[in-house]
Formats: sequence, C-alpha cells, structure tokens
Amino acid sequence: MKVRNGFVSNSSSSSFIISLEYLSHYQIASIEDYREITNDTDYGWSIQTNDKYLKGSTSMDNFDMEGYLEGLNVDMSKVEWGKGW
Repeated sequence: MKVRNGFVSNSSSSSFIISLEYLSHYQIASIEDYREITNDTDYGWSIQTNDKYLKGSTSMDNFDMEGYLEGLNVDMSKVEWGKGW
C-alpha cells in the first residue's frame, strides 16, 4: 500500500517543492517543459524555479506529476508535497 504524507490524492489542488541540489539539469529541464514533453493539454501545473528550489503548483490536479517525477528518477524522499517557497 502506498502512503502519502502531506498530500491528498483526491484534492483539486496540489503543490510540491524540491531543492535544485537534488535534481540534474536534465530533470529540471524535463520538469519545466513537461507540457511539451508529455503533450499535456490541461495546463494544470505551474512550474517555477528560483536560485534554490523548483516549485510546482496547480489548482486542478489532472496530471500525474508524482508519476512523472518518478519516471525521471527524482529522489521522491526529497520532494515535499504541499509546500511553497
């Protein structure tokens, strides 16, 4: 059984934050460009970066961002769901 902490899977909104130190340049670019890479037409996730963090947020969670991050081999123990800057 999969257990989530700090993230409600049936919520209409969601967010996550991850330190850039845990991501490769390829992972950062792939997350920032996920719409083009996956042909996601819902435009649900807003992806932002600053000098330390990558943040994703949405008001309508129709894209499996968690699965996408796992597919990029992001260390999911470093992803903090439900967090902002």
